[in-house]
Order: sequence, then C-alpha cells, then structure tokens
Amino acid sequence: MGHGLGGQLIAKALGQTVTLSAVAEVGWRACRRQPRAVADDWLGDIEDPFIMFNWEHESFAVPVDGELLLSSPDCRNQAFSYRDNARLAGSCRDDRGVTNQLAGPWHSDLLEHSASVQICPAIVAPMVDNITRLNEVTEQLYRRWTATLTL
Repeated sequence: MGHGLGGQLIAKALGQTVTLSAVAEVGWRACRRQPRAVADDWLGDIEDPFIMFNWEHESFAVPVDGELLLSSPDCRNQAFSYRDNARLAGSCRDDRGVTNQLAGPWHSDLLEHSASVQICPAIVAPMVDNITRLNEVTEQLYRRWTATLTL
C-alpha cells in the first residue's frame, strides 16, 4: 500500500511516469470511485463520493495491468490497484498528520485559495468530521489490503 510519495515510487517502479499536475491539489477533496468491480472490491460500501486529504503537485500514470480506482475533479488518477496492492495519491491520515503538514515547511502552499487549493481555515474547520469519515475509508482500504497478506 503506497500513499503520496510512496505511491509515486510504486508507479515509477512499475515503469510509469510521475509528472507535475496541471494544478496543485491541497486540502479536502471529493473523490469518486471508478465504475469498475475492482474499485468496489477495494472500497466496499464506502459512500461515493467520499472525502480524502490531498497535498499533491504531481500525478502518476496508471501501470500496465493496473486498474484506476479513484478520481477527483482536478486529478483523474487518484489511486490505482496493481494485483493485490494499491497506490493512493491522496492520504489516509489522522489529525496529527494533517496538522503537521499545515505547520510544516509546505505552509507556503496555503497562502492563496483556489478551486483546487484550500487555505488553512478551510482545512481546519471541517477537520474533525472529515477525519472521522476518512478513518472509515482508511479502515476499509487496509482491511482489504491486509486480507491478502500471508505469514
């Protein structure tokens, strides 16, 4: 399971490109599952659309034999599966992870609000509710992923 940079490295290792996105995607974003059985397999009964937290400036190409799982309005390739593994552009994080990013070295990304970038107040205001919903997505994805692991 790869998130953010880890997922980009997986895409690259599978022979695909990672490129700058047309626009940055920062903040809470509605993601939609693709109308594919594999997306239903990964997401179960999670509502559609659902909220993810993104802090992305790059996008990936879906690997050969990979399946696109999720898209958002500004980034078609949000997540893919490859065999029994998944790569996410967005993040499944707790409030500590989000808060660390807001106060971190990338804080300058949050100075101008746009259709695809939220500033701090727009991220912080719905954080408790969004993280509760995001935890449901996280649990579903990890439950699906860990079901394939063997000891």
